[in-house]
Amino acid sequence: MLCASLAISACATLAGDPVDRADRKAKALAPRAPQTSFDEAQAKAALKPGNVEIKSVLVSCYGRAIGCMQGSIPVVDTNVYLYPYTPYLEEYLAMQKKLNADIKRHRDYSSVKITISPKLTEYRRTARSDEFGRYSFKNVKPGKYYIASARVTGYRTVVKHYYDEFGYDHPRQEQVPADLEYASIVDITETSGVHKFESKVEIVR
Repeated sequence: MLCASLAISACATLAGDPVDRADRKAKALAPRAPQTSFDEAQAKAALKPGNVEIKSVLVSCYGRAIGCMQGSIPVVDTNVYLYPYTPYLEEYLAMQKKLNADIKRHRDYSSVKITISPKLTEYRRTARSDEFGRYSFKNVKPGKYYIASARVTGYRTVVKHYYDEFGYDHPRQEQVPADLEYASIVDITETSGVHKFESKVEIVR
């Protein structure tokens, strides 16, 4: 091995100081929080009544073949939340995106928590999808909003292969679950009327 041919002190230098490594890991895995302050007055003003109705349908294509060839299915009895798209929320979403990338890079990051202001959930509106997946928010004013559903579990059928001691394949169909949710930034530019779109849940990254 390389270290066998080097002095112990040289090996320690190559490997790095263990205390420094522990400090760096602790810093990387420490709780995160937005640096932007939550502006309560701004969030309250954004939720003042307007003359627009948001109408949408919450659907899933998970496990419905490529391109949703089997057609989407409604996601029923599920909460959907509307948040004002404030600078605070913008920073939080960017942090969540960065954390998701970190988790893909190394599973240790899955333990990292992002702490948020409790005011964020105070200034939101809630709707619930019906038996057809429909939901709506009435009396919305023009502006940017972040709309997100609660997480739901979807299932699709996959074929898994199991081999016996003789090397023979015994394929079996199994149901594979996944966490799904809808999340999107919606920009309301009209001052009255109905704003329609489809809300398709996707696998949580």
